[in-house]
Amino acid sequence: NVVHLVYPKIPLSIYQIIAGILLASLPTEATKFTMHPELFMMVVIAPLMFNDGQNQSFRYLSSNIRSILSMTVGLVLITVLITGSFLHWLQPETFSLALAFMLAAIVTPTDAVAVKSITTNMKVPKNVNGALEYESLFNDASGIVLLDLALETYRSGQFSLGHGIWIFVYVFFGGIIFGAVLGSLLISLRISLMRKHVDIGSIVIPINVMTPIVVYWLAEELHLSGILAVVAAGVIHSILYDRMRLTSTKVQMSTTTIWNIISDALNGLVFVLLGVMLPQVLGRTS
Repeated sequence: NVVHLVYPKIPLSIYQIIAGILLASLPTEATKFTMHPELFMMVVIAPLMFNDGQNQSFRYLSSNIRSILSMTVGLVLITVLITGSFLHWLQPETFSLALAFMLAAIVTPTDAVAVKSITTNMKVPKNVNGALEYESLFNDASGIVLLDLALETYRSGQFSLGHGIWIFVYVFFGGIIFGAVLGSLLISLRISLMRKHVDIGSIVIPINVMTPIVVYWLAEELHLSGILAVVAAGVIHSILYDRMRLTSTKVQMSTTTIWNIISDALNGLVFVLLGVMLPQVLGRTS
């Protein structure tokens, strides 16, 4: 972060990845670890996506819902089909069709954290930047669902189009509905507590910070998209924040400050961990 302040022309994420690689090159066993993907998603990615959701404009989201959905679902699906088919055609012995689609599903969705980090110091048209940021909030779920379908096909050797569509709809839209409902209940609890008690920041702020972890965990237990549930809960918070401001300005300022710190720390952690684990991954790859 200090180096980025001195020379801001290079994206901060690149500095952080390099820092991770340097950390991994130290003569110590401490950096040789494996992080459980679900734990990483719940503790690191879920809070970041929730914070992005609660900082978005619901008015912009609702007015551009068709274009966002076309990129989130349509574009992801088409890109996976084209990329997977091309990869299978290029190396049919190495990549079966299901395996090729798995790889395509992994690399297709744009990442909200990466988009924001790379475009911070770039002149990008406002409508393009907004569309990319909103689309990258939701397309993770599309990619993960397609990955799961490809993985199931790879394991069983069979694929059912009807079953695949049903799973996609259940996971995608079920996650949005579940996150919106649970987010509404949690914010109602916070408002109720703040109206009945004056100095309640030490309770309602931790509730807010723990919201993405709880929402993600419960959604995944129901086999819904945890990422979409977290984003939906965040968007609901952005809608209802006007009601929150009427109850306690002090709590709102504290919450905003804490989330800024958490977001910056976790964003940095994501890219540093990427740098730390990159040499391990490359070392295990033939």
